[in-house]
Amino acid sequence: MLYKQGFYFFLVGEILVITSLFFFVHIYKKLVKPVQTISSAMSLLNERNFNTQLISVGQPEIDSLINVYNKMSANLRQERIKLQENNFFLNKLIEAGRSGIIIFDFNGNVIKLNSVARDLLGLNEDNIFIALENIAGKMANELLQLCDGDNRIIRIDGVKRYRAYRSGFMDNGFQRPFIIIEELTQELIKAERQSYEKVIRMMSHEINNSVCAVNSIIDSVITFNESVKHPLVNDIREALEVSRNRNQNLTNFMRNFANVVKIPKPILVNTNINSLIHNTVQLMIPLASSSGVQIKIVTPNQPVIIKADATQIEQVIINSIKNSIEACQHKGVITVQLTNNCLSVIDNGNGISADNQQKLFTPFFSTKPNGQGIGLTIIREVLSNHGFNFSLTSCNIKQLTEFVIQF
Repeated sequence: MLYKQGFYFFLVGEILVITSLFFFVHIYKKLVKPVQTISSAMSLLNERNFNTQLISVGQPEIDSLINVYNKMSANLRQERIKLQENNFFLNKLIEAGRSGIIIFDFNGNVIKLNSVARDLLGLNEDNIFIALENIAGKMANELLQLCDGDNRIIRIDGVKRYRAYRSGFMDNGFQRPFIIIEELTQELIKAERQSYEKVIRMMSHEINNSVCAVNSIIDSVITFNESVKHPLVNDIREALEVSRNRNQNLTNFMRNFANVVKIPKPILVNTNINSLIHNTVQLMIPLASSSGVQIKIVTPNQPVIIKADATQIEQVIINSIKNSIEACQHKGVITVQLTNNCLSVIDNGNGISADNQQKLFTPFFSTKPNGQGIGLTIIREVLSNHGFNFSLTSCNIKQLTEFVIQF
């Protein structure tokens, strides 16, 4: 009897346990598992992990939420991939561009720049998160003067000219500034050349025609004057000869300008620039000695071979040394220094003012009272045709002026 009663109690207990387990599983599926699924979804969103999909739990309401989450996660994943691809393309585009691009943070520190801007500012790849005012150099100083929306021309070393534009873009609701720097040197030189070539040809044509006609008349009058007996014959002849000489000077004046237009394209051949410098300096030593100026040469022992037109480069060296001699006046020293890829002509003369440095290599600009600016214009044309970089700078602190050609 007791066995039967115990057996029934045991059976009822087993049924209760199984029923409890069933209800536990049912409650787990209905309550606990959906909560864990929602918790996992929240955790994935917090970690910005959009690569994981949630599994349905068998409840229509929760499965609907899971379906919405999975679609949202897939869309966010696609947007992230698209954004990464666009950023990658934009970075490649910025780096491959010929313009310098500088991007700042909200505090005005440089946080990103391409290789062109890095070279213009003289920075290494690691030199980021730095303010412009802490960057040495003329370019950084010029860029500091830019305000939002400014678009101005910047001249560096009297030769290179750049257009700098400052603007901004919205980032997290705030304006973040950026600067674009575009080199205009070759374009402006080409435009200037086209302008002055046309003017010079027109002036040369008109002046030569007029001078030839006037000289012909003067020669005829001089011939006629010699057959006339008059007390003022000699005075008239002298006045006519002065006029003819003035016409000749005017012709020579125009010929100097025409020589700039007639500079031929360089014939590039292997040239021993070391030997060319020594020969050219020997040619200029008498002129320097007559002005009390000493010329020193510092060159490598081994020949330095470059692709150049020797005749044109020789003229460039002559003009640069002549300018240094005129700047030194008396007891000055000129140093002609050559390395494997650079030629420098350095003098301790009067130097060049800051205002004049901005105008250097402008066509026919001269600091001399009676100068025509032909020398520097020829230098600019020859070196530009060769594709050589060059600069002319003056340091008032060291009292040195340096003309540099980079081969």
